[in-house]
Amino acid sequence: NDTFLPADDVVLTFWVNPAKPVIMATDLDTEEPVLVSSSDDENQWFKDDILIENANEKTLTTSDVGTYTVVATADGCV
Repeated sequence: NDTFLPADDVVLTFWVNPAKPVIMATDLDTEEPVLVSSSDDENQWFKDDILIENANEKTLTTSDVGTYTVVATADGCV
């Protein structure tokens, strides 16, 4: 039909946020328990809401008392 012009192409990109990781603890009867993130993606550990430098593995071994959290990212999405 000559009276209508085709619409421009549209590209949509979607990101899926990773699931919130669950922390499990092992070796609780030792001086250095191990915290394990349920996420296999990029992990970043925090102690008392302060980022722990270079603590970005699935596990974290610590002897310090505190409140620990982990944030997982996937392709830059938290």
